Amino acid sequence: MGQTNYVLKFSSRAAAQADAVAGLETILDDQGARQWLASNSVEVTIWRNSQDTVDGSGNVVHTPLSGFFVLISLDRVVDALLNHSAVQLVIDRDKMNARQPGFILKSGVSNAILQDLRISPIFAGMDVPWGVMN
Repeated sequence: MGQTNYVLKFSSRAAAQADAVAGLETILDDQGARQWLASNSVEVTIWRNSQDTVDGSGNVVHTPLSGFFVLISLDRVVDALLNHSAVQLVIDRDKMNARQPGFILKSGVSNAILQDLRISPIFAGMDVPWGVMN
């Protein structure tokens, strides 16, 4: 397996940073050792494309979902993250980029909502098939 992307939702930045497993700056690997993840995690905004509006100047306005979202990208599956209560979505990035079936390893939302989600920013090298994720 190649790169695995985890999207987690917390109530706040402080809650994410305080989380023992998915803290923004460190994560426990499978052997329980802490690893620095500054380059592997990013705060993201998530919205539903169907809820976009257009302002008076013709600009598209997104309505972010509530909560504090973090995208973590690792070169392996970490069971502690995969099974974390805050996980919303787990993707095998290599399969996703190749449009291979089964790229969604875990999802906490329905297929209809999943196809409507948008995430920004994303990591370089992610080729997300917006509107057809399921």
